[in-house]
Amino acid sequence: MLVLDTHVWVWLVSGIEAMSQKTLIEIEKAATRGEIMIPVASVWEVAMWEKRGLIVLAKPCAHWVADAITAPGLAVQPMTSEIAVEAVNLPGSFKGDQADRMIVATARLAGATIVTRDQRIIDYGQAGYVGVLAA
Repeated sequence: MLVLDTHVWVWLVSGIEAMSQKTLIEIEKAATRGEIMIPVASVWEVAMWEKRGLIVLAKPCAHWVADAITAPGLAVQPMTSEIAVEAVNLPGSFKGDQADRMIVATARLAGATIVTRDQRIIDYGQAGYVGVLAA
């Protein structure tokens, strides 16, 4: 199971070629197996980025999200009470923002690997707290 960090999801949907061929192959394999997860925190984060002008989407955010979550092999993971509690109580020292904490918590509870370029999450993974595939 792969959890896509928000920026990776945006890159894939937008056709931005920012990842290695190896990473893209792993994502394609997981999608074929129906094992791509998008935390609902990433949906929230895309909306926040768009609202703040950090990204420009090809269509209104609600339409972009509606289309983006229909990709084959992908499922949106809703926020659960377990994810909320895990995000607050991540082991070790994780200094990510709230969205990153929820994304990491989602992956940890699912036993999944996060695909990311975020160095804080990569470092957290290298410390053994969550599986990471560098994008």
